[in-house]
Amino acid sequence: MSFFNLTNIGLAVIGISVVVKSGLSSRFLDALCSTSAYKSYFAKLLTMARKKEDKPGPFKDMKTTMFKGIKETAEEIGGDVLEIGCGTGSALRMLSLPKGSEFIALDPNPHMEKYFREELDRFPEVKLKAFLVQGGEDLSRIADDSLAAVFVIDVLCSVPEDGLDKLLEEVKRVLKPGGRFFFIEHIIDKPGTWRRSWQRLLSSHLGVWPRLFGNCHCDRDTDKIIQMAGFSKLEMDKVYMPTDKIKSVFMRNFFYCVAYFVNGYASK
Repeated sequence: MSFFNLTNIGLAVIGISVVVKSGLSSRFLDALCSTSAYKSYFAKLLTMARKKEDKPGPFKDMKTTMFKGIKETAEEIGGDVLEIGCGTGSALRMLSLPKGSEFIALDPNPHMEKYFREELDRFPEVKLKAFLVQGGEDLSRIADDSLAAVFVIDVLCSVPEDGLDKLLEEVKRVLKPGGRFFFIEHIIDKPGTWRRSWQRLLSSHLGVWPRLFGNCHCDRDTDKIIQMAGFSKLEMDKVYMPTDKIKSVFMRNFFYCVAYFVNGYASK
């Protein structure tokens, strides 16, 4: 099934869901998104999006700051670096590790690995230690106190809600003392805003957003979840991504729902 056919079907089902709140349409989306074909399509979609991530702006600024911090942390305490939700390798172009530090990539979608390794070939300076096809809620294949840094970019929104606390506990376990957990995540907007109302409607109330976009929830208080995880030190900032200059009406409305971000790091 082609990308455009999947998109058209998804948009049609959204329309049905919004109008009649049909349980049948929800079950159809659940079935569709659990298929290997959908997971393959989603991997291709991320590969296409990867090509547009280098545009100047707040998002690139956040990533620049993050990867500088990751390198400095690895230089300071030594150890490998883990990315949870590596996707098709969009982080590779900005990742710079000191000598002796290797990269561990993790993603639950098995279709990501092919595109990730193709991207990895362009960056031979990045030494890949392992590619793990799994979620971040169980990092038992990684030893205690062994990593300098762990990072996520737009990942915690899609982790099953009952697995978020476990994921953060695992992150703390595998980090060395003084190691850091870096994050860039979109979050629910401030109370009383129209964006927050739309996020709640599309994600929690209708359930359309997570079904269509790889279990992404656009209405999560991820900042509060990280604050309550028990790290010894936490530095975070919040910023809005500009959407007014996006030409495509569909993409402008899409990014409107995921335009409020939290970024920073937490120390073990």
